[in-house]
Formats: sequence, structure tokens, C-alpha cells
Amino acid sequence: MNNITKLLLVLFTFSSFQIAHGLLWTGGHGDLGIGYADEDIPGEFELEPHWHLGEGNESVTLDGATGPLGADGAEYEPSDITPVTNLLQSIGGSPYYVFPATENPTVPFIGFGTEELSAGDWTGSLTLSLTGTSGPGSFFLFDAGAFGAVSTLMDSSDGFGSDSISLAPNTHTHYTWAFSQTGSYDLTFQVTGDHVSDGAQSASATYSISVVPEPSTAGLLLGAAALALTVARRRLS
Repeated sequence: MNNITKLLLVLFTFSSFQIAHGLLWTGGHGDLGIGYADEDIPGEFELEPHWHLGEGNESVTLDGATGPLGADGAEYEPSDITPVTNLLQSIGGSPYYVFPATENPTVPFIGFGTEELSAGDWTGSLTLSLTGTSGPGSFFLFDAGAFGAVSTLMDSSDGFGSDSISLAPNTHTHYTWAFSQTGSYDLTFQVTGDHVSDGAQSASATYSISVVPEPSTAGLLLGAAALALTVARRRLS
């Protein structure tokens, strides 16, 4: 196999990785946001789960580049962003890889945000439910209360049913996202609510998560591509 072929294979592998994983989010604040938008049919609105990153000119790190995304931040489709963590933490005496409920500069600070929804438009709170997961281990959503008490809000290891949280319109909150093993995960959430004019509303979306060693893999591929390109240039010169 010649160097040009090797280069093409490396670049194809790297591009395939990027397509599969979207932008790698490795630092800064963002939310699993819930909006209510006119998406498909003019005049008809629907709930819209998405990523909302960097509101208030906060810096966010995407694919290794760090900077603000503007006063309003930036919205992304769930498939466009992959949060990454390698942060290990003990919860209830067991080790988990986490996105913590308190800000840590080494990993994304993920919240749940409904600031795009007006409280007057909804009857009570909305419900966000975990309806499916795939990955090498289990996903948990923990709430650390007073005096160190930990409540399990979602637990993919025992099936799905009571894995839900309430989100009041125009609010923002943080819990601890926890994973039992390294690898790539897909989490499917469903959001439901009762709109005062439009009645019962529901939407679902799948979010990808990377729990080491995916960032290093991407780095290795990028380094390999650069090396192969250098070698190819030398052979052709």
C-alpha cells in the first residue's frame, strides 16, 4: 500500500469519526434546552429538544477551539454535538464518569434549560423522561441533596418507567450525569407538557455522549493524518 493510499484511508477514517460524533464539546456551559418552535408547518408549533451552548458570552470548547458564542449562545441539533468527559467521581461509594452538577473547567457543565418557554403558556411543569439508551454501561442522573444525600432520578440499568424529572417553564437546573463505563452512549429523552392553547405536546430526541477514550482517538487520527500528509508531500517532492 503506497503512502497516498494510506493518507486517504487515514483521512477517511478521521472524517467518518467526525461525522459520527459531530462537534466534540469538551468544556464550558450549555444545556439540554427545551423550546417551542414553528418547525414544519407554518402556524403549528411543537416542542423542540436541542443543545443550547454558551449563553451570555460564556466560552465553550468545541473541537479544541475555545471562545464565546455570543450573548444568546448558540443552538444545535442533538446530533450535532457530543459532550465528552473523562472525569471520575465517587458517588455513593461507587465510581462513575460524570458531568458534575457543579462547574468543573475540565468537562462540559450540562444543565437542563427551559428559559425559552413562557410560564404563562403552560399548565404546570413539563416532564423530561429517559426512554432509551445504548452503550457499554449504564447511565444515571443523580441529585445531590443536603448533607450529602444522593437521589437517583434516572437509572438505565433497571429499564425505563419512572426515569423522569419535572422542568418548570422558564427555569434552569443542574444534576449529575453519570456513566458506569467508558465508551460511546446514545440517550433518548422524551419531553411532554400541556400547552394552554395547543393542548398536550410531546417530542423526543437522541443525544450522543462520549466517555473517554474518544477525544484521544480523534487526536490520534488527526495526528496520523498530518503525519501521512507530510510523508506524502516529501515523497512527491
